[in-house]
Order: sequence, then C-alpha cells, then structure tokens
Amino acid sequence: MSQPAGGRQAGGRSLNRVVAHLDLDAFYCQVEHRRLNIARDVPLAVQQWDGLIAVNYPARAAGVRRGDRTAVAKGKCPDLVLVHVETISSDGRHPGSDDPADRHDRQREKVSLDRYRTASAEIMAIFSRHCPKVERASIDEAYLDLTQQVQAELKRVVGGGGPSLAELVDAEGTRDSTLLAVDGSVLDVDKVSLDSPEASLVVGAVLIARLRKAVLDETQFTVSAGISHNKMLSKQASAKHKPNRQTLVPTSSIDDMMGHLPLRDVRGLGGKLGEAVSRVFPDATTAKDLQAHSLEELKRTFNDGTGTWLWRVCRGMDDEQVSPNLKPKSLLAFKSFRPVRKMEDLERWLGVLAEEVCDRMQADTEAHRRRAKTLMAQHRGLSGAARSRSGPMPRGKDPHGLLSKDELVAAGLALLRKLPEDELLPCSRIGMGAQDFEDIDSQTASITSYFKPAAATAAAAPAPAKDHHSSNLQKQQRAPKRPAEPEARKSEAAAESASASFASKKMRTAAPIPAAAAAAAAAADQSRIEIDLDQEDDDTSHGHGGSAGAAASGSSLKCTECGKERDCSGMSGASGSGELVAVLVVARWGLVGRGGKGVLQ
Repeated sequence: MSQPAGGRQAGGRSLNRVVAHLDLDAFYCQVEHRRLNIARDVPLAVQQWDGLIAVNYPARAAGVRRGDRTAVAKGKCPDLVLVHVETISSDGRHPGSDDPADRHDRQREKVSLDRYRTASAEIMAIFSRHCPKVERASIDEAYLDLTQQVQAELKRVVGGGGPSLAELVDAEGTRDSTLLAVDGSVLDVDKVSLDSPEASLVVGAVLIARLRKAVLDETQFTVSAGISHNKMLSKQASAKHKPNRQTLVPTSSIDDMMGHLPLRDVRGLGGKLGEAVSRVFPDATTAKDLQAHSLEELKRTFNDGTGTWLWRVCRGMDDEQVSPNLKPKSLLAFKSFRPVRKMEDLERWLGVLAEEVCDRMQADTEAHRRRAKTLMAQHRGLSGAARSRSGPMPRGKDPHGLLSKDELVAAGLALLRKLPEDELLPCSRIGMGAQDFEDIDSQTASITSYFKPAAATAAAAPAPAKDHHSSNLQKQQRAPKRPAEPEARKSEAAAESASASFASKKMRTAAPIPAAAAAAAAAADQSRIEIDLDQEDDDTSHGHGGSAGAAASGSSLKCTECGKERDCSGMSGASGSGELVAVLVVARWGLVGRGGKGVLQ
C-alpha cells in the first residue's frame, strides 16, 4: 500500500513541507467597504492626507494607483470614493468617512491604524483556528505551515478511512477554483498519485479553500493564497491570480515559474545584491537565467554563502521555516511634526500618542492577558538624531495595572525630562512604546516566589532569556558565512557609509532580507546598503505592522524589542516608525534587516 511521502527531495528541493501564503485583497479598502457598507463594485481608495495608501480593484481598473495624489486619482476616476484613515488629535479620534467635506489637519492630527489592526487580529484568529503554525508577515498577510495537517489527512486517504483526493476536492467546490496552477492550468486530481508531492499540495489546497471560505463567511473579506513546498514559491504564487483566488505550484511548474520571474522580484534581490548580480551577469534577467551560472562560478564571484544561496534561490529552493509570531513584541506610536518650541505643544503631541498606546495596551491585555513592563519614549530635535529613554512601566489604577492616558503622558514626560534640558526643545518628533511583556498571571506568581526557599526558587528559575540579537548574528554567520578579507573590510566601510545616510533617507524592503543578501551587498563594495520601508508618512507603517523597532542613542543601537544594545559603527540615528517589524543588527561586516517595514533616519 502506498504511504504518504515524507522527507522527499527532488532536484535538491525539499518536498515534505506544505506552506501557504495568504494575502488579503486590497485589505484597507475591504475594511472600509465593510465599515461604511459600500458596495464592492464601487471604486474606492483609502487616503492618508493627500496621498492614496490603498486602492481597490475596480479603481485599479480605472488606472488609479497607490501613491497617487487625490486630485490625480479623481481625474482618472471621477466616481472614486475616497476614505481618509482614522486620525487622533488632542480633541480625540476622527474616524474618517467617505464625505468629500471630511478634512484633516496634518499638523494637529496623527494617523491611527487601529481600525486595520483590529480587523487584522480578527483574520489572524481565524487563521490560527485552522492552523497551529501561523507567521504574521504583515498586517494583511501570513504564512501557514500545513504539513502536519496535510500528513494526517493523507493517512486517512491512504488507509481508506476517509474520502479520496478527488472527493476531498469536489466537496470544497469546483476543481478550477481549488486546484488552479501557477501556469493557469488546473491540476488533474484524478491523475495525482498518493505518493507524489502533488498529493500533499492537493490536500493543502483543500485546507486553504476551507480557510478562505471561513474568512469570507465570518468577516466578508476575500483572501488570495499560494500553496507550495516553501515560503518563497507560495509568496510568488499568491499574487499570480489575484484577487480572491488560490494558486498551486506543482513541482513540474517550478522551472517554468522561475523562467518568468524577474530576477529583481526574487526576495533579497531587489536591492544592492540584485544590482550587483545584474551588473556581474547582465544576461540574467529572470531567476532561471541565473541557473546558467554554475555553483562554483557564483561562489567565486561572491563568496561561498552568497553563491550557494543564489544557486538555490534561482531554482526555487527555500528552507526558511514558518515561525509563529502572532503576539506583537512591542506597541509603538510615533509622530513627526514641524518643530515645536513650547512644552505645552510637546505635551499635546505626547497626549495624542498616549491615547493610541493606551488603547492598544488595553486591546493587547484583553487578547493576550499580559502587561508591558517597560515604557519607551523617543525624542528628536533639530539635529536629526533620535534619542530614546526607557524605564519601568508604572502601575496604574486599572485592575491589571494599566495606565490611563493622563498617567501615560506623565510617565512619558518624565522619561523625556531625563534628556538635557537645553536639548528637549525645539522638538520635531516624538515616540512612545510599550514593550517587554509579562503574563498577568505571572505577576502574582512572581510576588509569591519571594517567599519560596532559595533552593526551590533556583530550581524553578526559568532559562535565561534568549538574546535575539545573538541569534540573528548566529544565523547570519551560518548562511551566508562572514565574507573573507578583503571583503570584510569593504563591508565594514559599506556599513559605515550606510549609517551616514540614515538621517535623511527612507528605505524600503518588500520582504525579509536574507542574511546572505545583506552580507553580499556589503561585500560587493557598494557605497551604502538601503532598506526601503514602504512609508508615505513616518507616523504610520501603511499596513505592514509588526512588533519591533530600533532606536539609536550615541554610538549604540538599542532594540526596542528587548533593550539590548549593539555597536552602531557610527550610525547617527535609527528609529522605528508606526508599528514596525524591522529588527536591525549592525555587524562589522554589514547591516541586516529582518522583518518588513519601518523608517530609518
């Protein structure tokens, strides 16, 4: 009797995993369609100040694009409905509407993404209910590792205790909607052998079809998805037939998919490393073109780690694991403004941030039964250098010890007053964040632990907290390896040069940057490494939420996730913006960005 395959390999590819990438279709717009009860066929865009940050598909069909100014967008599509994001001012919250008379003052208001964060949490809860391994990639997308569920379902099919593969598919809907392949064909389930890699993908497609239906039924939101044997291929596939479709990547389609995938669209090759590869190999315009260059040639041109990574990625190979991360590691709010020179103006802005952070702390406590132990406040004067101060989070009168808005303002102001008095004003930017969480139940336990005998306390002591900076560096050293001299010296210079541009540049990456990509970019003797972070305005991350930021002070980079510090190699300033995913590690041989989006300056 055939058995479900496990640990399978084909052409160096691991085929024993089933990974899905799910992406909400024009998510911000869907949230507004539901909130305002606007028909889905009406062209709609979400605006922030005078620019568009989300555009639905009917509006895209009329030529409207993300980033368009509102007047330009209206010129393209006169029937376009514009909805401004929610804002917060000292007068309270301003929800935003589709009323053309709705006006917002950028100099007195701060953007809030709470509406979309709440909807995102709603979606992620459904994802986690259907799959135990969910990695939130941004506010509107996630990776799911379906391997265990797929294997369990396949055992039922193989053992005769459940329906056949064809019956599984037919029970979920039409085959062309469930088994659409990346090349536009429909996988013929009747010809799929139970011991083939495609059998796992078929079951994964059935599970994702069920999940997408649950999301639609419970939230009215549509989701596109990609299903393959790794994260890279699934990410590419989810965008192939949007909106509201799911796409499979059978092993037989991978080579053709690589042949149509522009090299610069491969994750990790959109920046300096991609430029270096294109310069050295101008003939390689697609991922498959790069396959013409041998492993030895790629290693010789770059280094062992980077060469190996390039050789694998251009063949659709990716071993990156799905890492569950649904609990944010920090709750951050930032606002840049015209320099203020009076304390009452600074306190007013601090109150605006405090209202947002208070609301988010309350929601986080309700969702995860935990409380932040550390409060962070950040300040930027006219010099452009951001300075942060942090301290223990005071306990408020709330049953869980949460602070009120006024209490949070007072605590934040106390932190800012730790700065030299002559540097506090004028101020052009402030930030506030709650981080370093502990479970509410553990707070009581920690008090009673003082009354335990010393030996018992030692025996019950938890393992030391993991230093995520050290972990990142260890990963970086494993793959790729640290560039050998003289590349290391070049990389060191590149990191120092990169730091000089942070104060004035916003930089962007559409996805996590593999360590190999960052190290190779530095080794390629580029003048700077850029991480472009998808920001229109630096008080919101435009949907790519997450959990950590970095704040520079003096010559060290302090992570707002854990408070650890690392040498900045002369970096003048780095700060998180909005709800960040970026975790920055400055090593002697370059800069690695992990996570998604934020602003460096």
